[in-house]
Amino acid sequence: MDIVRRGEDSGLSPLKKFFFSLLLLGLSILFFALPQPNLFSELGFPLFAYIAFVPLFLLVRLVSWKTVWIYGLFYGVGSYCLFTYWLATFHPMGIFVISFMYGLYLMLAFPLLKGAAALFPKHGWLAQWIVWCAYDYVKTLGFSGFHYGVMAYSHWRWLPMIQCVDLVGVWGLDAFITFFSAWLTAVVVDTWYSYEKKLEWKHLLLCLYSSAKRHVLSLGLWGCVLVAILVYGFVSPVDYSKDKTVQVALIQQNSDPWVGGVSAYRKDLDTLISLSDEAIKENPGLNLVVWPETAFVPRVTWHYQHRYDREKFDLVNKLLEYIDST
Repeated sequence: MDIVRRGEDSGLSPLKKFFFSLLLLGLSILFFALPQPNLFSELGFPLFAYIAFVPLFLLVRLVSWKTVWIYGLFYGVGSYCLFTYWLATFHPMGIFVISFMYGLYLMLAFPLLKGAAALFPKHGWLAQWIVWCAYDYVKTLGFSGFHYGVMAYSHWRWLPMIQCVDLVGVWGLDAFITFFSAWLTAVVVDTWYSYEKKLEWKHLLLCLYSSAKRHVLSLGLWGCVLVAILVYGFVSPVDYSKDKTVQVALIQQNSDPWVGGVSAYRKDLDTLISLSDEAIKENPGLNLVVWPETAFVPRVTWHYQHRYDREKFDLVNKLLEYIDST
């Protein structure tokens, strides 16, 4: 029986409940990072995406209303510190800002997840799934929008699976992946309250089977969607081999991005122009020359229009003249 159906306790002592909550928190953080490229594998383990939120959905059910927001804060900070570990090598403040920003977001999302399970006793797992999908979308909006961590991106190597996004977008695939975690949570919760806490594997497996049977219809529908995704994925790819191609030169200067000032900007611009001229000379058929993000730091439109800073205006003017003449 689901804990939220009649407000029953988990059956754990306060101390066991605390340590079990910490275990679920740790697993939630680990499972969030594993599907994506991570410290253990540059390719990630995308299969973990389908169970990534089981410990999280269980955690918000187990902890109290007084502490659920604290676990949300710890989950946000911990998961993004582990997931975006590379930000620390880019700049120490980068990982600090991102992890605490999502710690605050999830501090608000966790009570909503708990409330979803409480308000819909029979289908709380579905409500939690909807809340999480909504959070996954909202977190990408606005100036601070951050797409990292959307589980659909963990399937970047599984081409047949990701073809469906041209119909349903990345959010449709994300909802499909997350659904299995919510479904599995329902099975685990039902099993917990039907299992008699005996150390008999046969009895435990029987309870799991019975719980899964109660949710077999939703699993069957999910399976039908999976088949549809795979069928579409194998028949939809377009052959671009005979389409028109262009020749591109990618230019990258080797300089420290944290060294600023007009002299550094002038040196980088001269380097980029020199490398571009060299690439064009060696490859007469070039159609496009691409410079990296923030290759030219001064604000082009601002300095060209206002001209408060003569040195930066001269750099902007040099850049625009080079673009026009090339």
